[in-house]
Amino acid sequence: MSRKKKYTFYKCRDCENDFLAKPKQGKKPFCPTCGEQFYIENMMPVWIERPFQYKQHWTEEEDELIILGRQMEHTYNRISESLQGRSMKATQNRFYQLQKARSLVEQGQ
Repeated sequence: MSRKKKYTFYKCRDCENDFLAKPKQGKKPFCPTCGEQFYIENMMPVWIERPFQYKQHWTEEEDELIILGRQMEHTYNRISESLQGRSMKATQNRFYQLQKARSLVEQGQ
């Protein structure tokens, strides 16, 4: 399943650069090349199809891989490469969640 999001095609009159940006109410975007905002022309709205990114629940296997990987002093990037569909940042955040949960359990006992 995919959903279309509205973007706007802009053109910078100063450096002749054209680019896509999400429209923000009452604000003109900055040109990514020269940084100008005053010389931006609105060309046309464009609808781009983007896939849904559903959040997947973490499995116990993934949690064990993350913990073992950190114990073996692997980087988060290397651990995330072994996990299908998980980014380095998601792996890092999950490790911190697991650490926090473990410390709360230890404090409660």
